[in-house]
Amino acid sequence: MKRINVTQQNYRVLTALQNDEQLGRIVYTKWYSNNRADIYINENTTYRLVPRGFWQTTLEVFKEETSLLTVKSKFSGFTITKTIDPDRPYYFKSKGIFKKGYALMNYKNEMLFEITSNFSWKKMYPGFTIYCQDNFGNEDIEKLLIMLSVHFYRTVQNAAAASAGV
Repeated sequence: MKRINVTQQNYRVLTALQNDEQLGRIVYTKWYSNNRADIYINENTTYRLVPRGFWQTTLEVFKEETSLLTVKSKFSGFTITKTIDPDRPYYFKSKGIFKKGYALMNYKNEMLFEITSNFSWKKMYPGFTIYCQDNFGNEDIEKLLIMLSVHFYRTVQNAAAASAGV
């Protein structure tokens, strides 16, 4: 199994590293927005996350001006509905009752990878650890799915922190 570590440099930049090699980077465009971000894969491919709808529960992923993925937020998790093959969606679901981690499942209900949080009290930023199969994460679309899972997990953590403060 491959291990990918995601570190947060500041509140707006997260970087995924495997064996000290950068797989991708998420840069949030505004300090107050958790939905708008740019994802960089291999430093030469840029994807944009754009929220849709009044409640912004739908998220589209664009490469240049082409919509590649559509993600719908639900109470049970996130569902990637518009993919390369529309009959084969992906699901981002929690693992267990206490949501210790999350997993990305394919349409056959097979786990592609799992992601867990490892909060750093020293830096006061969350980090993430991703475990995936050795043959997963080599193509750009798979790296994009990994970076999207980091975005989803961060979104869930921020929502939980906001609701705990109420």
